Amino acid sequence: MSALIEIKDLTYINENGDCIFSDVDAAFSSGEKAAIIGGGGSGKTTLLKLVIGLLKPTDGSIYLFGEDISKISRSRLYSIRSRLGFVFENAMLISNLKVVENITLPLYYHTEYLEDEIFKRALTLLDIVGYEGDVWSLPGHLPAQTKKAVALARAMAIEPDIMIYDKIFEEFDDAQRQGMINLIDKFHAAKKERLSVITFDRIDEMTDIPCSRVLKIENKRLVPADFKQGLVE
Repeated sequence: MSALIEIKDLTYINENGDCIFSDVDAAFSSGEKAAIIGGGGSGKTTLLKLVIGLLKPTDGSIYLFGEDISKISRSRLYSIRSRLGFVFENAMLISNLKVVENITLPLYYHTEYLEDEIFKRALTLLDIVGYEGDVWSLPGHLPAQTKKAVALARAMAIEPDIMIYDKIFEEFDDAQRQGMINLIDKFHAAKKERLSVITFDRIDEMTDIPCSRVLKIENKRLVPADFKQGLVE
């Protein structure tokens, strides 16, 4: 398996001068479903933003698909991001675009589908994630779990090689959680080489979610977590 994400000697100091990560080394391979555990304020979302180039490391390097993202052009970074799908905790939907337009936007930019094909695919994805509302409504009024479902549909739209989920299961009841687990498992399995990375606050939150590897943020580094239940063989 090839490494799709490599983190080498990463140090990150935020704008307040706080050291969030120090000398982090980690690699995530194709086909893997990995979990990252860390309590509130441990830096999970910051790490994901570093990985996709929304933040820059203070020191060290991050490689996506073998390319050091700190040394490439902005246009090249945008091109690489077209191979990633991510669902952040707050969904990060575009508030002034309709629900369906949030899904069609990446399809317009990153595929060669015709307009009617784009719209049809967007509606299909919204149906897959269980969205039952008005596709022409703005997303601002939607419940948090519905926003995450829409964000998942958007992330799935371009069949990315890497999927990143940041605390995606929060705000869900048991039935919604199980539905989301099934969606993530099915989408992960649909492409043999796809890498999926999922973050959690606590290790007990993932007891029913099979993963091939579990890491935890500890002492500003990523280290293996002692967790066996639910691991994929």
